[in-house]
Amino acid sequence: MKPQDAVILENFFPKQSEVVTRGGYALHCNTTEGAYNVETLAEYKAGTTRKLVAGCHGKLIDVTSSTPSTIGSGFTNNRWKWVNFGGKIFLVNGTDAPQDWDGTTLTSTAWSGLTITNLSDVCVFKERMFFIEKNTQSFWYASATKVITGALTKFDLRYVGNFGGTLQAIGTITSDGGTGVDDLLALYFSSGEVVIYQGSDPGEPTDWAIVGRFNIGAPVGAALVQYGSDLIAITQGAYVPLTKVLSFGRTNPSDLDLSDKISGEVAKVTRTYSGNSGWQAILYPAGRMLVFNVPRSSIAFDQHVMNIDTKAWCKFTNWNFPVFGMFNDALYAGGQDGKIYRVDYGYDDNDQPITCDGMTAWNYFGMPNQEKVFSMSRIIFKCVTDPSASMAIGTDFSIETPADTIQMEEQGVLGSVWDVGVWDVATWSGSDRILKGWNGCSGVGYCASLRIRFSTGTQTVSWQNANIVFEPAGLV
Repeated sequence: MKPQDAVILENFFPKQSEVVTRGGYALHCNTTEGAYNVETLAEYKAGTTRKLVAGCHGKLIDVTSSTPSTIGSGFTNNRWKWVNFGGKIFLVNGTDAPQDWDGTTLTSTAWSGLTITNLSDVCVFKERMFFIEKNTQSFWYASATKVITGALTKFDLRYVGNFGGTLQAIGTITSDGGTGVDDLLALYFSSGEVVIYQGSDPGEPTDWAIVGRFNIGAPVGAALVQYGSDLIAITQGAYVPLTKVLSFGRTNPSDLDLSDKISGEVAKVTRTYSGNSGWQAILYPAGRMLVFNVPRSSIAFDQHVMNIDTKAWCKFTNWNFPVFGMFNDALYAGGQDGKIYRVDYGYDDNDQPITCDGMTAWNYFGMPNQEKVFSMSRIIFKCVTDPSASMAIGTDFSIETPADTIQMEEQGVLGSVWDVGVWDVATWSGSDRILKGWNGCSGVGYCASLRIRFSTGTQTVSWQNANIVFEPAGLV
């Protein structure tokens, strides 16, 4: 392993030059729907107006502020797919009639041409709305551009290729084929196959052409997330950018296998929990995170989180949320209690401490064939107060549970002294400090790893550095 990798990184977030404890969460709005899951969080955008809509207990609820307001009720499915288009937000769920909302009034959208309750996914492509019809191999599209009601036209994919399965998700990607930027429409099947089209009007053969048919693995949760100009799909065994299957648009080879660093973990959870509800991927630019929600059960969720700058991964726990959503560039989550929470916010999980667990890469220290005696270790933190971390040394791939408390000493205050520093220029003390702690340890082996664990609810702790002291053992 590379020294900057980790065996365990739980509730820590890896930044470019440090590893920090993740943010917490706090209550944003109580829908008063009781013990019902919030299963949709959709952000309405029209000009400078932004609002947050939740799907819970058969209702669509405006949860923009701490005071909820029901905008529609009587629905049977709370998991909606949605897009903003023409000053409205359009929602479909494959069971109820499609809805549109202009920020004030919720309306059943007047589409025609099929049983409209079967519309299960939606996207906007080349100023035109496209839909999936559930349990079929057909998509439907608006008769003209910039149209928000009226007749839909069917495009049947049964005769395009030997796909098998049914359409699960639809989205757009942008790729440069050498003659300039071009938008492509991607249609994802339950069999794991993807068909990609280019053009503007599926009704005009001269203006609609298939780019290719590819197999990227069976989908899990029919979850796609827009990632820049790409789409990321959750598949059996990997988190896959759709440009991976194209012969062009590969500007960065390291992006082709997004979850390679955690491939074993992703393969395990997608195999074990693929049938559970709640799989989701969401891009959180302000936090520099790409978050994958992993439903271990109906009530327990983990998150695989990637730093979008460094492509480093970690895992968050105790965010047991069925759904995440963006609102005003901040990350929110829907709870199992009819409540909406702002996440990556504050230092604790709704007044509960956050337990952080980190374990460095296994390291041979440049001497893979030499046995070693490990005797001392040191940790450097940047934080306000000593987090009372415990530590353990593991050797030769034996993972130990931290037990010994690290004795930390303050090495300096990252701030200025009152009545000495310049007002409005200096950083005042009482904030972060540098804490260092040497601890005795014992271990014999060829390689070693340092593991730390602590709980915090009042501060962000930055793990700056780790050192291990050893001497050669046996014959040199």
